[in-house]
Amino acid sequence: MDSIDLTVFLLIGTMLIVILAVLLVIILVVTTRRQVKSQLEKQRMKLEFDEEMLHTRIEVQEQALSNFSGEIHDGIGQELSMLRLQMDRLEGHINTEKGQHMLQEQQSVLKNTIKNLRLLSHSLNTNLILQKGLEQALETEVIRLQNFTSLDCNLIIEGDYVTLNKEKELLIFRIFQESIQNVIKHAEATQISVTLCYNKEDMIISIRDNGRGFIAAESDSSTHQIGLSNMRRRAELLKGRIFFQSSIDQGTIIQLEVPNK
Repeated sequence: MDSIDLTVFLLIGTMLIVILAVLLVIILVVTTRRQVKSQLEKQRMKLEFDEEMLHTRIEVQEQALSNFSGEIHDGIGQELSMLRLQMDRLEGHINTEKGQHMLQEQQSVLKNTIKNLRLLSHSLNTNLILQKGLEQALETEVIRLQNFTSLDCNLIIEGDYVTLNKEKELLIFRIFQESIQNVIKHAEATQISVTLCYNKEDMIISIRDNGRGFIAAESDSSTHQIGLSNMRRRAELLKGRIFFQSSIDQGTIIQLEVPNK
């Protein structure tokens, strides 16, 4: 009887060991699969982020080139044409008081043209954001808007500067850029106010205009809807949030909140 009990005990023990071994194998397989799945998901997200960053860099450059083309034609081109006309008028008056006054005017126009060309060259440089930071990129863009459009545009910076990842700053700048283009194309605004606020946990950028506003559900512009969708997608990549507040004839406020970490 004792021999049978021992055999049963050994059999039960062996079965328990086998079951335990199987459970351990199952746990190991499940854990490994989860780890592999997590790694693949991280790789997928990194590839998507890298692809989005490349796309964003291209879009920033394309927008800058578009601005450059229009502003060369409408702004600097007109200044140079005016300068040429003034130089034609200057002939024969160079040694007169009137001629000296005209020469001073031409020098002022030329100085302003050189300054605007330098400003445009900065706006064409995507690396400006990567090298000198978001604040200077925003300042450069606001000055460009003041100089080359009819918009009254200002930038307010609040709080202590917080260093962000340069790729994040580029995404934030692109959201800002898209917001401004929406205002120019659709809002019929005369004023834009941009506020960059650094808080303890996040950074908030707000773009407010005094345009005709819109109701998102009723907007009949596909490009407008695409622009809003692009901004939402980039806000998600930043692990942030974006809000659109607008009503007809009451202007629009776009607010982007991005965590500091």
